[in-house]
Amino acid sequence: FGNLFSEDVVRWQEKGKLGLPPTRPLGETAFAALERCFDVARAAAGSKATTYTLFGHSAGAQFAHRFALIYGADTASGRGCKDGLPVSCAPDLPPFRAARIVCANAGWYTMPHHSAGPFDSAEVFPFPYGLDLLPPLGVRLSALACSVGSEGKQRQDSSCASKMSNADVAVDVSERQRSLARSFVQAPLLVLLGDQDTDPSQPRPEIWHDAPGANAQGSHRLARGQSFFQAGRRTAEALGVAFGWDMKVVPGVGHAGGKMAAVAIRMLFDPDTWGEMDLSVLQGLRDSNLA
Repeated sequence: FGNLFSEDVVRWQEKGKLGLPPTRPLGETAFAALERCFDVARAAAGSKATTYTLFGHSAGAQFAHRFALIYGADTASGRGCKDGLPVSCAPDLPPFRAARIVCANAGWYTMPHHSAGPFDSAEVFPFPYGLDLLPPLGVRLSALACSVGSEGKQRQDSSCASKMSNADVAVDVSERQRSLARSFVQAPLLVLLGDQDTDPSQPRPEIWHDAPGANAQGSHRLARGQSFFQAGRRTAEALGVAFGWDMKVVPGVGHAGGKMAAVAIRMLFDPDTWGEMDLSVLQGLRDSNLA
């Protein structure tokens, strides 16, 4: 979660606490640090590059797609105090400059599902599994966070309304969800999946996330990635916007970060295979994780 929250969101909810933990300023998160690292690297190399490509595998893929959501889509839909939303005006924050974000074999996802969208109620889980409860930057989390139990499903709480300030009331939560989903599904995401990443006990069973919100996405990483992509497509169609995501399934590869990275590098940067997978790059390649 990019160090955005003061406590781990999953553990917070497992303890039965309401809503989400308090947030840190966006400028103190790993998301903003990533953009600053780009500035440092560009200066050190004397580069005039204005964009970059981000690759994340497994837990790195979780960071990468939430970076697209929280720093990319969220700031696109809310930063600047426009439309009366009480968001943080933060002109000192570096802009979002990722031209492509590769999410390879994530264990689970923050889906574009939200209660204002075209989804069955059984599909809609609050953040971190969906968009419900994720507030605009700068809005007090307690104001928008109605009760969330350890099962990860949102409950109605009549006391929630009493927590809202006048500024918080100005936020149309349904429109907020639609705006965030609209920006998220237009983000430049490449969902890269190994077709052999179907054993949740690998590489270690203790890192598999077994929770209702995650299990609703599928029974293994391949299924969860496919569910994430299809949910994005369905959201884009419902909102009438261009779908910015792409998905590639790498044959013969499981939860193997080195192999997935090799395929991504060749596909994205080799002009001879531009946009297409070249599996010859895997020949003789050894990986510390699963094949």
